[in-house]
Amino acid sequence: MAKQQELSARKLSVNSLFLIAIGATSWWAITVLSMYSDLFYDDYRYELVEEEAPLKTEDPFLYYESIYDPVIHPSTYMNLTAILVFAMTALWARQIARRATSMQADNRLVKTASVWSFIAVILALVLGVVFAFATFVSSLAQGTGADPVVRIFATYVPILLAAGLLLFTVLRGFVMKQEVPNE
Repeated sequence: MAKQQELSARKLSVNSLFLIAIGATSWWAITVLSMYSDLFYDDYRYELVEEEAPLKTEDPFLYYESIYDPVIHPSTYMNLTAILVFAMTALWARQIARRATSMQADNRLVKTASVWSFIAVILALVLGVVFAFATFVSSLAQGTGADPVVRIFATYVPILLAAGLLLFTVLRGFVMKQEVPNE
């Protein structure tokens, strides 16, 4: 019976470690896609400006002036989705690692899975805080002339969603510890 429990704890630990790897890979892939999507959305439009030449015999100066015109980038929500996927897989891996620890706490693989799942949850929290802070700081560049709809959906909604994700992750990962079944 002890041998069966050891194999089960090892299997749970391996599953936990695979979940962390899957979550990190998913986070990376979605982040790369969000950077790629930024290539198609530009915050600047360019208008041709004509200035008179200082001398009447010269041609007028022609140049393009860039005008800042903020838009809602899908990459903001894609980055939030990437953090959400990583946080959920980290929380799931943490739950599986807790179950493996309750079965056999002295196994090195079980300890490794427990430590890495804890690190993954902390990393998900750090990613969420950095995302919320970067979204806030980038909103300062918009100035006061931005369209209110753009400001709401480019700044306030992502920050509130990130705060909700952080709150859920903290509560689920550290405060609401579920009872672990010994099955």
